[in-house]
Amino acid sequence: MRFRLLRGSGVEFCFPAFGFRSLDMLGEKRAILLVAFGTSDKRASRAIANIFSLCRHAFPGWEIRLSYASQKVRETLKGEGESIDGPILAIARLAEEGFRRVVVQPLCVLPGSTFRFVACVCEEFARLLDISGKPLFSKLSLGKPLIASLADCGKMLGLIAAAYGEHVPDQTTALVLVAHGSAHVTGSLYATLHLLMQEHLGRNFFLGALEGLPSLESILQGLEALRIRKVVLAPFMLVAGSHLRRDVAGGGMDSWEARLRERGFEVSVICKGLGEYEPFARFFLWRVQEAMEVSS
Repeated sequence: MRFRLLRGSGVEFCFPAFGFRSLDMLGEKRAILLVAFGTSDKRASRAIANIFSLCRHAFPGWEIRLSYASQKVRETLKGEGESIDGPILAIARLAEEGFRRVVVQPLCVLPGSTFRFVACVCEEFARLLDISGKPLFSKLSLGKPLIASLADCGKMLGLIAAAYGEHVPDQTTALVLVAHGSAHVTGSLYATLHLLMQEHLGRNFFLGALEGLPSLESILQGLEALRIRKVVLAPFMLVAGSHLRRDVAGGGMDSWEARLRERGFEVSVICKGLGEYEPFARFFLWRVQEAMEVSS
């Protein structure tokens, strides 16, 4: 599958080959645990459901499970009659049910707080022994987030072009992707991705963060310098949930949409999370495959 970024740009992105292997592990019970921060928004949960469905089809012979890291989200869902395990209970349940080969794939954009929490949980379980003194799991692997390194920023360009290119027909329209942001040092990866987007996709491609950099103010300056009046806002987040409604496209005066309109821009909003786009969803599947191969 090939995605060309922009006409005349000369930059292409070749997606990793699909057709994932089942990796027969001597008849051991195998499972893939997808771990998201979580959402209680039914519409937003489509992004997670899409990745779950693709994972189930891509890895026959593997049990696919889902876990939410946020206790608050889990408690909200429990009050609505839906029960989803946290990562600790989900991994313990797999061990209790006799799964020996487990891949834990965090559905995180960056290696931020959620990813680090899941990594710590996996590290502790990897140390545990069963009653006979053997490791609880023959293999317990942790997949990488969407963007784990500077090199991964370059891999995002093709995915962004494939997912959002149709919304930016020419240089008179700007795409502004809005990430959650992170106080952690890895949050600087967003600034790197923003610069790469500007260099390879066009100066009318922007990435900002609700927390940290790049800030909305810097993006406003960039838009005004280009004299662009049409802006397409889209969340650069796994799901289009509460942050989209409150901080990106909310009716409040502090939302990005409201502040852009206040400065005279014509704004439209894409209400889809990254997990709803097949290129991003399949990149997470590639992360799962990568974790299998590294630890095999």
